[in-house]
Amino acid sequence: MPGLRSEEQMTDGPAILTRGLTRRFGSLLAVDRLDLEMAEGTILMVVTLVLGVHLKTGLLSLLGMVLAVFLGAALFSTFSLVIACIVKTRERFMGIGQVLTMPLFFASNAIYPTVAV
Repeated sequence: MPGLRSEEQMTDGPAILTRGLTRRFGSLLAVDRLDLEMAEGTILMVVTLVLGVHLKTGLLSLLGMVLAVFLGAALFSTFSLVIACIVKTRERFMGIGQVLTMPLFFASNAIYPTVAV
């Protein structure tokens, strides 16, 4: 289809790219020939600064982050075990498991790249 790019083309390059952008609101010229190129990491850093999140890059902070990731993974993996102990049939287990995992699946952009949105 015209206008669609391959996944390789969508993942290469900046997250935001404009060339010669001009915007008018009535007689007011808001933006005149703006060229902007911004990486995804830069966008995340700006959002964290706006929200007042202070990033720490020390060894102890990084180890704490790794520990938090492992504990979060362990927490989500125990959901299946707890549900399996409670429900009586396999069909109920699969249904409840889908209810828990589908929102995470859609939020993870596993189906579509975020660049295409």
